[in-house]
Amino acid sequence: MKKSIGDVNFGIDRLNRILNNLRRYHYASREHVLFEILVECDRQPEYICHLDISDFHPDPPSPYLSFLDQNDRKATVGDGKNHKEKFSISSDLVYLINDYLNDKRIEQSSGGRKPLITTKNGRIPKSAVRVFLYQWTSRS
Repeated sequence: MKKSIGDVNFGIDRLNRILNNLRRYHYASREHVLFEILVECDRQPEYICHLDISDFHPDPPSPYLSFLDQNDRKATVGDGKNHKEKFSISSDLVYLINDYLNDKRIEQSSGGRKPLITTKNGRIPKSAVRVFLYQWTSRS
């Protein structure tokens, strides 16, 4: 069985090795959170870059992340706001994101918004996500 993340395809065994390594040695790191969101939510890497803290809804019984509409990133509803898709997430991912936010996230704002995944320079750029994916998928 194969899994695709972005334009990278690999087997489930390889995916599990990557996730186990991140969970064991890099828990709640930026890279760990990115990879877990990519795997669980099955979104293209560039969509992770657009997530803000306000897109994370951890409250039970139905926690979710709000992603820009994957079919049309420029789609807007009648009030002029971007259309968002709700994507249910597991309680494990909720705990992981909360741990990242509480312990490892670098406090940053970008245009009055608070990005979910940050670097010392602000919102994580698409190129950094691609580099991260390449590094982790080429290691295993």
